[in-house]
Amino acid sequence: MPASQREVLWLRCSENLSRAEIAEVLELPESVVKSRLFQGLKRLREHTSLMEDR
Repeated sequence: MPASQREVLWLRCSENLSRAEIAEVLELPESVVKSRLFQGLKRLREHTSLMEDR
């Protein structure tokens, strides 16, 4: 997973920041944060699905 996706996922899940707060911290548009969260969560779901299939 790209570092940019890991970073927003970390801030959302571990630091419990909102999308708006993450956008402010990273100085990014909220739409970019939303996209990175979506793509990062998608990758996590795919990865956990592969792990369950083992």
